[in-house]
Amino acid sequence: SKWGRTSFGFEGKEERILSSALGEEFGDSVSISGTGDFYKKRADRISASFFLDQNYSKGKFTLGTGFMYSYLEGSGGGVYPGIELGYKMTKNLNVFGLINSGNPHLKPEESLSYETGVKLRNNAVNFKSAVFYREGMNIIDWVRRSDTMLWESSNITELNTAGVEFLCTFKP
Repeated sequence: SKWGRTSFGFEGKEERILSSALGEEFGDSVSISGTGDFYKKRADRISASFFLDQNYSKGKFTLGTGFMYSYLEGSGGGVYPGIELGYKMTKNLNVFGLINSGNPHLKPEESLSYETGVKLRNNAVNFKSAVFYREGMNIIDWVRRSDTMLWESSNITELNTAGVEFLCTFKP
C-alpha cells in the first residue's frame, strides 16, 4: 500500500538453565558431560514479547519504525521503540551494520532445534504459527557484571527453550 508494510507478532517462551554459576542452588547436582564437573544451580523464567512494525520504501531507501513490548518474569515489562534506515544496493542485497564490543574468548554455540507449524501466504496476508524446542550448549548472551555499566557477550552454558511463535504481515 502507499503506507508500506505493517507487521506484528508475538513470542512466548519458558526458559530453563542448568549452570555452575547462574541461578539458585538445587538438591541433586547434574554431571556436565565429559568434564567431571557438576551443574549445581538452575533457574526458570517465562518471557513474552509483542511487536508492531511499519516499513516504508521509496526507491532504494527503506524507513522502518516500530516498538516491542517485552515482559520477563521477575523483572516486569518495558516498551522498546525502534527506528531503522536502510539502503538497497541491488534487488537482493541490503547493507546494514552493527557496532558493539565483542569477546574474543567465546566458544561457538551448539544447538539442536525442533519446530513445527503452519504457513499461509496469499496476495494480502503472510501468516506463520509455530511451536519450537531448542537444546542449546555454550549459548552466547549479553551479561553485565554488577560492578560495571558495560555489557559483554559471554557463554552462559546450557539453555533449553520452548515456545510459540506467531507472525502476520498484511499487504492491503
